[in-house]
Amino acid sequence: MDVDNFSEQLQDFLRVKSSLHFFRSDAFSLRPLKLAWHRLVQKKEQLYQLNGRPLLIGDGTKHPKEGRYMPGVKKLFQESENSSKPAYIFGHMYGGVAAVIYREEQYFALPLDLNIQDGLAETSQWTQGDPTRSDSHVVQMIRNGYEAASSLGSAYMVLDRYFLTVSGLEELDRLNREKPLLQVITRAKTSCVAYELPSVSDTPRRGRPRKKGSSVKLNSLFQTRARHAFLDKKKSHWYNT
Repeated sequence: MDVDNFSEQLQDFLRVKSSLHFFRSDAFSLRPLKLAWHRLVQKKEQLYQLNGRPLLIGDGTKHPKEGRYMPGVKKLFQESENSSKPAYIFGHMYGGVAAVIYREEQYFALPLDLNIQDGLAETSQWTQGDPTRSDSHVVQMIRNGYEAASSLGSAYMVLDRYFLTVSGLEELDRLNREKPLLQVITRAKTSCVAYELPSVSDTPRRGRPRKKGSSVKLNSLFQTRARHAFLDKKKSHWYNT
């Protein structure tokens, strides 16, 4: 082998090793880079707005991987109705957030954030691991949408009904308590059930106090509440006459 070629290859190898150390350094952070990209999108692109707010969309995707011992690779179930796809694959679960832009009388989705959102519970315990990466896929999606809204301004985020979970709603409520920036638009499940506050009894009784009141089914809520509103409106109209 030529000495000059060997020297060049050795230098290239050393540069690669140095770059790997850079990505493991505490000085490297993706957050400033993402915020700079958000500001560039807000400045250069025409964001589609709904009621004066930019519209964000988010969803997850599963990408198969050959290596089963890579960080983040796990056995995933595919909900696709396509029979040609296997029911289970080994791969990465990605979650992405995009902004809807309007250009040349067409609508496009411009990516704002994309990261692995499942299977990183082990890597989050490493020396320089991020503990928040071990949170659920739904919580990380809500968090990424709020981070984008903190740069673009108060925004709407469209998600499918998979993301309508208790943990996702709690994370959304926690973030909006600091500053209300994000509202989620999603399709509610027909089997969704909520509970009213329990009634407080004046006389003490045996046993543990109730934590939940009467159940309220979402599927019948619109009919019962609409009927009540109609009766109230009719009654007030009757009093006015």
